[in-house]
Amino acid sequence: APTTARAGGGSAGADARADAAPADEIVELPVEEYASRFAFESVHVSATRGGVRAEVELERDGAVVFGSAESGNTAHEPWATIAEATLRAVSERLDGGVRLCLSDVRRVTLGDGEAFVVRVDLIEPRSVRALAGCAMVTGNLNQSVVFAALDAVNRVAGRLDFRTSVEYRIR
Repeated sequence: APTTARAGGGSAGADARADAAPADEIVELPVEEYASRFAFESVHVSATRGGVRAEVELERDGAVVFGSAESGNTAHEPWATIAEATLRAVSERLDGGVRLCLSDVRRVTLGDGEAFVVRVDLIEPRSVRALAGCAMVTGNLNQSVVFAALDAVNRVAGRLDFRTSVEYRIR
């Protein structure tokens, strides 16, 4: 779906059509980052006496990636474990010295609904950037956590270097 922008208010990187159009005309600009976005496929959470395990499956450019995380804490909700599994799935494709570290996950009241807010630290060789993502809670809570984590990561996914293939060890 294209993004709309007011003509005449574009930035230096904006499409030339927007700069040339009259100020009252709305010009649709294509969103070019969608091809490199991670998309949700599935999330599975299991709880045992020993802890909680989350497994997340994502898709990007036709390739499927998996991530899993475990927590020994069964007294709390599994949101951080789910978000961590999401980041591990994305990290399967990351190339070079870039790491994604989960900083925080919160379930918050937003207006008359609820949302998950996730903070991810993008650690590069010479810098650390804080990324934030959110998703409204609609139906499946576990899926909403994955969407919030992906919202943070997909904002920069088009600018990161990714491996073209991933090899998994079968045990």
